[in-house]
Amino acid sequence: MYPNKGQWDDRILYNLPLSSGRVYIENEGLTFFLSNATHHDHQAAEHDDKDHDELGQYQCIKHIFKHGQNAHFEAKDSSSHYHNYFIGNDPSDWKSGVRGYTSIIDPNYFEDGKLIYLTENNQLSFHLELAAQGDISQFAFQIQGADSVWIDAHGNLRLQHRFGEISYSKPLAWNINANGDKLEVPIHWTSKNGQIDFILGEGYDPSLALYIDPSLTFSTFTGSPVDNWGFTATPDVNGNLFGGGIVFGSGYPTTVGAFDASYNAGTGSFPMDVSITKFNATGTALLYSTYLGGSGNETPHSIVCAPNGELFVYGVTSSTNFPMAGSSYDNSFNGGPYQLQNSLEFNGSDIYIARFNAAGTSLLASTYVGGSSTDGLNSASLFEL
Repeated sequence: MYPNKGQWDDRILYNLPLSSGRVYIENEGLTFFLSNATHHDHQAAEHDDKDHDELGQYQCIKHIFKHGQNAHFEAKDSSSHYHNYFIGNDPSDWKSGVRGYTSIIDPNYFEDGKLIYLTENNQLSFHLELAAQGDISQFAFQIQGADSVWIDAHGNLRLQHRFGEISYSKPLAWNINANGDKLEVPIHWTSKNGQIDFILGEGYDPSLALYIDPSLTFSTFTGSPVDNWGFTATPDVNGNLFGGGIVFGSGYPTTVGAFDASYNAGTGSFPMDVSITKFNATGTALLYSTYLGGSGNETPHSIVCAPNGELFVYGVTSSTNFPMAGSSYDNSFNGGPYQLQNSLEFNGSDIYIARFNAAGTSLLASTYVGGSSTDGLNSASLFEL
């Protein structure tokens, strides 16, 4: 779970990436932002309109704690690695060294209870602790945006969405007595009109604190986590190889400390970023790997490595906020008409030139180059002779 240091919308407190989407932890609970936009079909141009329209879909599901209070989470167990967020062309919005956490705790999220989010083995769970003599009804939550909500024969809560389902495991509950003994308490979900309540069975001692622990499982999406196309490559003086391409979603392998470890999205049916990856000479390891882009679409057309290891990237962008660094020749996007090239959409196009340091951790310089028309794209028809 990665904290919001100002790099995202201020409603997001923590962000947990999924293979095809995100879980946002917010004041009122959870938002599941689900997408199949990364499942780009290389033959989309040959599909009919119906198939084309089914790509790039999204669904948002809300888990709202009805009686939650303004969240003040304490984060624990930080990761050894960190993410950098160089999004847009305003350096004051860039955030670096953002570490993830495996647990966040708010001891006063409910009037009589504690809320804990945990991640382990790529699985999210939430842990609830009810104080002695507390009212369990304050743990009720509402599900909004799911196609259907039901409780299966095994007591699991299941949320159906257009790409699969989210399953909440049957909750477990227990008291702990004065001797430290863990006393199991029968508990189950009930669901009515999207509201989920916890119902306790016989054996619950209200004079003791109660602990409740469900976990969440996200069903597999159809297709691979992310597609990418190779565009260009170049070696350095030591035989290491750089590859430049485009990526259609989050999940592309990036490295610790890389310039930008997060997918910046884009526009149209196939939103995309540039990917820049440096392999060692034997192809057995990534020396660095990073995203590059703004809120529009971009591609790399050529990459050149200088003798000192710095990398120059030449390409095309439709982003008005492509990352700018150094004393740019032109730090403003100049626009142009809409273009569709091999199913890839550009809402205007400028050439960009970007220069990375040898470690791939920072952008040393970048600039737009272009006028008010189409730049960097071959919009002419090709004829076979």
